Amino acid sequence: MLLTQKILVEGSRMLALYCARQLDLEHGHPDEAGRKAAGRRSALLIPIVKAFFTDMGQEVASLGVQVYGGHGFISE
Repeated sequence: MLLTQKILVEGSRMLALYCARQLDLEHGHPDEAGRKAAGRRSALLIPIVKAFFTDMGQEVASLGVQVYGGHGFISE
């Protein structure tokens, strides 16, 4: 379960970095065609990233509660 959490978090970070790179290219690519292509990719990726992060955040939190034993997961 811990490895599953690690993989989901690292995969999500890579997807976020790729999406951020496309947004940067949309605004800073020297070629007009490159800017348009990056804009199309980022427009496609943003809703996917938001939905995926929501689902995987719930999954990682659920796994964390299972691994660390419910109330023991919360430090007071």
